[in-house]
Amino acid sequence: MPTETQLLPAQNILFARCYGLVSEEDIIGWNVDNRILPNANQRLQVVVDLSDVTETGMSFNDINATHAQLTRHYGARRESLHLLLYAPNDVAYGMARIMQSLSLMSETLIVDLFQNEKDLGRLLPKLKETFADLRRLSQTLPAQHLT
Repeated sequence: MPTETQLLPAQNILFARCYGLVSEEDIIGWNVDNRILPNANQRLQVVVDLSDVTETGMSFNDINATHAQLTRHYGARRESLHLLLYAPNDVAYGMARIMQSLSLMSETLIVDLFQNEKDLGRLLPKLKETFADLRRLSQTLPAQHLT
C-alpha cells in the first residue's frame, strides 16, 4: 500500500501516513533531508501515523535492513533522523517496537514510539500543535503518494 507524506513547513516536520499492508519500500524514499531542515540538534523530524496499518510483510530482517539503510544515509550527512511513530494498534506497534530497539544501537536514527496521541507533546515539547492538529494539517494539503 502507498504511503502519503506531507511537508508541514511551519513545524519543519515531515508527516507520513502509512496504511494497509506496509512493506520495506513504503518507508524508504521519503527524501526527508531534501524537504525539511535539521533542528538545533541536527535532527530531521518525521511524525509517522501508523494507525491505519492493517498488516505488514516485513520480517525482522527487512526492518533491520531498513534501519541499516537509514543509519548509513543520515550518518554520511552527519545528521540524524528522528522518527516519531504513532502506533496505536498491535500490528503497527510490533513493527515500530523492533525499529525502536534497533535504534538504541545508533546515534543516527532516533525512534520514539507512542500509542496515545497526547504523548506527542511529551516527545516534542516545543511543538504547539497536537498530533490531531498535524493530521488535520496534512490532510488539507496535497499528499505525495509513494508506492
